[in-house]
Amino acid sequence: MARIPPIAKTDAPAPIATLLERAEQELPLFRNQIATLAYLPGLAGRFLDLYLAFPQESQLPRHLVELAILTVSHLHACRYCVVHHTVLGTWHGLRPEQIQVLQQGDWATSPLFDATEKLVITYAEQVTRDANRVSDTLFQQLCEHFSAAQIVELTLRITLCGFYNKFNQALQIDIEPEAVQALGAVSGKKKAEQ
Repeated sequence: MARIPPIAKTDAPAPIATLLERAEQELPLFRNQIATLAYLPGLAGRFLDLYLAFPQESQLPRHLVELAILTVSHLHACRYCVVHHTVLGTWHGLRPEQIQVLQQGDWATSPLFDATEKLVITYAEQVTRDANRVSDTLFQQLCEHFSAAQIVELTLRITLCGFYNKFNQALQIDIEPEAVQALGAVSGKKKAEQ
């Protein structure tokens, strides 16, 4: 149960209702998160704009972004983000068995991940655990695989995910029924493939 109830579109003043309508249309899986941010409508609109800008402005393959987000979310044990990004990760090319191995922590020795994917996971883990200890060796490996813009984007997505994880956990934001349904569909697909 959410500690602060998301603002209902039907009870909201016109500007907030418009924001919530936009969120429902453009980002329906994250409706409760946006409706909670809507207590600060000016900021909620900017968060929505930022989130919607990522796919258009991204320099990285989407499955690598989702892999980084899932890594951070598993480390923080953020159920809200794990559910949502399991769905999004699957939609963008991560295989269900990769997500399962990542969750179990067995990714480093798994043949399911290529060298670039393992590098993304390693970097996401290190930034999340202690960004001051990202080694020069690890950073050099990033530079060999990614452009400066891609490294900046990857770092932004990792650190922003940490914010969202803590925000969702502290306020115990409820997972939307649509996200649960989408997770069920992804899980059903996984079971059918086995």
